[in-house]
Amino acid sequence: MIFNPAIGLVGETVFSYRSKGPSVTGSSRPGGFDAFQRSVELNAAASVDPFAKASVVANASADAVTAEAHLSIEEADLQTESLPGNLTVKAGRFFGEFGRLGYIHDHELPFVNRPLVLAQYIGGESRTDGVQINWLVPIAHYVSLTAGAGNQFNSIIWGTEVLYSRNLYDEVNSDGTQFNRYVGSYGLYSYLAYKFHRQCSAGFLYGFVEDAHDNSARTSEYSAFITWSLSHWNQLRLQYTFTNHNTASGLQPDHAVYLQWAWIIGSHSHGWQER
Repeated sequence: MIFNPAIGLVGETVFSYRSKGPSVTGSSRPGGFDAFQRSVELNAAASVDPFAKASVVANASADAVTAEAHLSIEEADLQTESLPGNLTVKAGRFFGEFGRLGYIHDHELPFVNRPLVLAQYIGGESRTDGVQINWLVPIAHYVSLTAGAGNQFNSIIWGTEVLYSRNLYDEVNSDGTQFNRYVGSYGLYSYLAYKFHRQCSAGFLYGFVEDAHDNSARTSEYSAFITWSLSHWNQLRLQYTFTNHNTASGLQPDHAVYLQWAWIIGSHSHGWQER
């Protein structure tokens, strides 16, 4: 039936081992061996008419501490398809196109966990309620922050983003008087992924972030990962991560190993093969 929407279901399980517990590392997950059903996502999309399309994504994400799942509508938007002048308008609830990875769901990332700077400065994913206008510039060239090269089976992807955060905090002196304090901090991540086989890729991620409340507290992360796409609908990823904190953060370094298993049934409009 042409009136039926495309429907898909995505599940993601993360198995891990961390060398230390959250009390000394600041992690949201416990130390030692851990199994975490991070999310189950149901999505539906269809054309409304020749001029617009609509999509809905419902996600049951588990709380990182209690593991209790909370169902929420992550996306519910309407997008035009035939405006003149290379214009596209999207309205509703959606992941705003902020940077390269801010609007990508967790199971679509090229590695297991979202880079530290995105998790802290924008809260992970760039979900927003509002309207977004996109203009495809009518020139012969397209500029983006990601570059790739390769043939039918081999490719290299290098992605880098730098973010700056400036926050205003209300503070209280020892004598009870209030004052304002501005904190400017920055962070970045850079990753390199090499697809050496039609079903396999490997890469490295580096991340750095200054705490948004205290920019003298700094954290770095180093991750190596390998991904095996058994098919377009079934994917395994093994990752090692070393997280290092400076003295001002009051946290200790940590080693972690992750095994991520993600799957799709039905239709999924933003599949792994496009990332």
